[in-house]
Amino acid sequence: MIISILILLSFNVYSQSIENEIISYLNSYFNDYDKVEIQSMNNNLNDLEIDYSKPLVKNSDLVLLPMKNKNNGNVSIKRLKVKFYKKVLTANMDIQFGTLLKNQDFSVVLKDVTMIKRELVPVQQDLTNYKAKFSIKKGDLLLSDMIEEIPSVISGEKVIAEIQRGSVLISTDCIARQNGKIGERIDVLTPNNEVIKAKVISKNKVIVE
Repeated sequence: MIISILILLSFNVYSQSIENEIISYLNSYFNDYDKVEIQSMNNNLNDLEIDYSKPLVKNSDLVLLPMKNKNNGNVSIKRLKVKFYKKVLTANMDIQFGTLLKNQDFSVVLKDVTMIKRELVPVQQDLTNYKAKFSIKKGDLLLSDMIEEIPSVISGEKVIAEIQRGSVLISTDCIARQNGKIGERIDVLTPNNEVIKAKVISKNKVIVE
């Protein structure tokens, strides 16, 4: 009786140990997530160990984990039902279409993103130069296709164009011929009615390189 109890306890300890190892491995393997949580797992893990030589396969909330028998080396695949969590931006209030966004409109929250297929806005993203493409409800996760960057230069508006001539920096007023975001190259019209290329460097300011 005592021997049976000891054997049972030994199996339980090993099972708990391998489960902890699997959880640690999942969190390390899927390190683009902030947390990986196992929802269900086959408890028959006796004499099994993780086969680190083979890749994991992820399909939505299902992970296929290669394992091998410690005694005979036979490989088996364990199906794990999992949840993947990330720190994401969520709306603090209802936001109407076209609203200029502020960083304080959103909070960073750890959320289950297992079933999210669309691109999430990074939590470090500065939103001060963005507006809502759609209405956003309070509590919604912020996705990249929900927002659009506001051009720093608008076609038809006056811009200051800087032109480097040796050690001299010349500034002149030009007219933008295209919308442009910071870093983009656009056409501008000079006072001599010449169309040239310039790079947007800030609000209504470009540089001719």
